[in-house]
Amino acid sequence: MRLPYGVGVITLFLLLFVGWLDYTTGPELGFFVFYLIPLVFVAWYGTALWSLGFSALASVLWFAADNYTAQHYSSPSIGYWNAGIRLIAFVFTTLMIMRVKHLLHHERQLNEELSRAMAEIKVLSGLLPICAACKKIRDEQGAWHQIEVYIGKRSEATFSHGICPECLVRLYSHKLE
Repeated sequence: MRLPYGVGVITLFLLLFVGWLDYTTGPELGFFVFYLIPLVFVAWYGTALWSLGFSALASVLWFAADNYTAQHYSSPSIGYWNAGIRLIAFVFTTLMIMRVKHLLHHERQLNEELSRAMAEIKVLSGLLPICAACKKIRDEQGAWHQIEVYIGKRSEATFSHGICPECLVRLYSHKLE
């Protein structure tokens, strides 16, 4: 998957702008959050490879701004250490944004599947008043209906009729002899 051209250009421009602001304001002001804005943008609309690349670019820009603004550390290795920590923070942030994007997409798919399944389901619930003798069911208006008609109107169920072995013997045993 390619990074949309507009997203790449906007992200690059924003990163360069934040790097320039970081350089011009000097070491007194921290710009960590502002570096994250374009990284979140590319993580949402791009791929992992693009996100990692822009995370590395953001880390390099921050390192350059530190080095060229008279930021002095007690040891030169501290600047590299800080750049590495920033890179890890940027990569972690972009990967988490991509994970959130993936989970939201998955949630939308599950919601669509659930909506389709719910549209197909009709559920009978509550008490069904049924005649003990003929097995007809009384509806809400008090009318009695055959069980097949009542359930057929209120669900997707269809019926086919047969005779169980006990009823066969009970009803037709005198004809089978």
